[in-house]
Amino acid sequence: MYDIDNKGIGEKTVVTMASALTRGTDEGKPVKISASNTVALAGDNELFHGIVKTIEKDGKCAVALDGVQTVTYSGTAPGLGLIKLEADGAGNVKVDATNGREHVVVAVDTTNTLVTFKL
Repeated sequence: MYDIDNKGIGEKTVVTMASALTRGTDEGKPVKISASNTVALAGDNELFHGIVKTIEKDGKCAVALDGVQTVTYSGTAPGLGLIKLEADGAGNVKVDATNGREHVVVAVDTTNTLVTFKL
């Protein structure tokens, strides 16, 4: 018997240098490529390129650039299917039907403000 579970589907991880991320705080947040082999938290209304998975003491971090990810959202709850998302500047994603990038949203948890989507 199977349980419904989207964790880790199609996930590829790339290790990059993170100059401004805080270990224990910034894991699970959307990031953008800010310089060669470097990521930074995606700002408000910015498109994000990946989700931070882990941050080491020396500032290096593992970033998921693909696969199904679950993160917090702010504002209006995303719908299901092809939904345009972008960063909100506070470590969450949000819906932006005009400027966001399309992602396939497979689950929304409105109680915990979580959205599961394919990067």
